[in-house]
Amino acid sequence: MSARRLSSMRRRRTASVTLKYFDIPGLGEPIRLALSIAAVPFEDKRLTREEFVATKGGLRFGQVPCLVVDGEEVFQSASILRYIGQ
Repeated sequence: MSARRLSSMRRRRTASVTLKYFDIPGLGEPIRLALSIAAVPFEDKRLTREEFVATKGGLRFGQVPCLVVDGEEVFQSASILRYIGQ
């Protein structure tokens, strides 16, 4: 494993990570599992319908799942899973 990739993994494990998704398995469950398998500590922000409607305007595509890593938002479930896998 390259030093750069190892450094990136260490940074990601110490980063502030929040997953925003509904309180159902859906598209968020594979992301939750991937984060758990990668041993990345994260806040699992499960949105109610009212919370989603209130925050929908602030989301880039107006949709979830949304992974927030140190203030940077990543959208689309496949992109989030790819990001976690790297």
